[in-house]
Amino acid sequence: MNFVRLNVALKVPENVAKEAIRLSKGIASREVEMFVLDGINFHPHITVYAPEHPDIKVEEVLKAAEMISKTTPQASLRFMIGESRQGYIGIRFERSNEIQKLHENIVSKLNPLRQGHIRDKYQQDNTALNMEFSDDQKRNIEAYGHSDVMSLYNPHMTIIRIGDEDRALKIAKNFEWSIAGFTVEKLAVYSMGENGTCKKLIQEFNLG
Repeated sequence: MNFVRLNVALKVPENVAKEAIRLSKGIASREVEMFVLDGINFHPHITVYAPEHPDIKVEEVLKAAEMISKTTPQASLRFMIGESRQGYIGIRFERSNEIQKLHENIVSKLNPLRQGHIRDKYQQDNTALNMEFSDDQKRNIEAYGHSDVMSLYNPHMTIIRIGDEDRALKIAKNFEWSIAGFTVEKLAVYSMGENGTCKKLIQEFNLG
């Protein structure tokens, strides 16, 4: 059986996407990067749930996302801080009740479609991956195929990943994000690439 990693995500408004792309390209102009947001090959997004699914379940994932979008109102997000982890630089948003409810609804509907599958990277040795997981994260991986879900969900938008983790921490600490808050009107499903990137928009759905 073949598996594909899909990201059911909040599609950010055009002005937010443009600001994310501007920041990504600005950082890339002075750092060694692993990807740069451009809205073509790498799309700005806010992940809701991104495990691997059997490829025969893709259509069911799309149908479930569409059904959820019809009963989910548009969501407001507020900027909190810049953050960095393992060279990833991004923006953390407030985890409001409405965002958490959307996340849990999507996880509950899509998790069974995984058929218990866990990504290869989670089954490898954590030390070799330079990754460490808490007990709660390990339980999430077993139950949901992803470490940072449910009570550990963190609504965020990754701007870029660079090779120097110390530099990434410094950049995130002095992050300048000009948009205090915005409303998300669309839920989208993307195919994913390396470094957690969204490479192709498969389908999008209006919220509400």
